[in-house]
Amino acid sequence: MRKSGGKLIVISAMLLMSVITAFADGKNLTDSITIAKEVVVNDTKLKPGTYEVKFDSETNEFSILKGSRVITTTKASVKGGEKIVRKTETYFSVTDKGLALTKLVFKGDERAILLDNGTGSAAAGQ
Repeated sequence: MRKSGGKLIVISAMLLMSVITAFADGKNLTDSITIAKEVVVNDTKLKPGTYEVKFDSETNEFSILKGSRVITTTKASVKGGEKIVRKTETYFSVTDKGLALTKLVFKGDERAILLDNGTGSAAAGQ
């Protein structure tokens, strides 16, 4: 009886986590990032500086803003399985257009936002 009770607790916990994850998938994410070098996002060159970044989970669009002005928007996809981070992490790749922002993990989240950058597939191979 003890074993079945323990299994029931584990199954209940797993179901609860899946429900929480399903609700978390619907949230929009926002934060600020600082870029030290010139970076390309969706064919737009960003100069070094601090920018607001937003991910809209309904449209799967990732936007970079300077103040209230939208600098660029690109399609993105979500990939689970990242470690939860304390500070938003940015990932870059060297492309023929220069250094490109390809992935973000927002603070407090375990999902990666993979940027399309005009390629048609959000950060393929990341």
